[in-house]
Amino acid sequence: MEFLKDENFLVKHKDKNIFLMVSHIWAFVVWEIERMRGNIKEGSTLFHVDTHLDDVPELIENNKIYELSNEDDVVKFAKHEGNLELRIDNFIFPSFVRDTINHIYYISNTENEREFNQNHIDMKAITMAGEGENIYLDRNDTTSDYTLIKLYEILKGKDKTIQRLKGVEELDLIDLKKLKGDKILDLDLDYFNNSTLWKTAELKNEEVIISNLKKLKGFTEWDLITVALSPSFCGEDDDCLFLLNLFLNTFEVSISDFEYYL
Repeated sequence: MEFLKDENFLVKHKDKNIFLMVSHIWAFVVWEIERMRGNIKEGSTLFHVDTHLDDVPELIENNKIYELSNEDDVVKFAKHEGNLELRIDNFIFPSFVRDTINHIYYISNTENEREFNQNHIDMKAITMAGEGENIYLDRNDTTSDYTLIKLYEILKGKDKTIQRLKGVEELDLIDLKKLKGDKILDLDLDYFNNSTLWKTAELKNEEVIISNLKKLKGFTEWDLITVALSPSFCGEDDDCLFLLNLFLNTFEVSISDFEYYL
């Protein structure tokens, strides 16, 4: 259980492209390094299954993200502390503007009303801002029109999409034949916690959790799977371990088959 206190904990299954991490920031590191190693291609499609959107776009204003050219650069960037650093709420857009990811599906927990009611940033909002229209996004961060305009300038002319689903159940609405690029499942175990309080568990029914995990597993042949344990957002450590074991059992992997990635 001590590993749950290690924010740098990051392991990979020895035979499968499944990664476990305590802090969700390491998903960015995995996506970028795996692209550099040729294990996923530029222009992947991301399915972000999480109670939180994690779509704060501020890091697009940090020029360093455009200069990352090797694995050491990526790891150093993740470990940097200071202004505009990588955090658990802003790690998606860096891979979006670097073109590692071209298409995003946010899969949100509708039973966590506070988080679900937050508006996500989509291509419509980005385009409206870029074309000079006044927009208002009801969000609890400091996303500005200036940032959205810069996003528009970066992404203009590129094949980019951002969509949001109301829960894992809405995966049935997606036409698999229309998905583009490699497919990445990015799961935060806190998706299964309905509580809005820090270190407080209000977990979904076990049967529902297992059903959701089975749907995720069988949805497609995933090219890459990143799983954030996020213990404090799952409740207590025991709640996190309970959810982790359900994931391991459903995806038919053993914790003993994971090795440190970096």
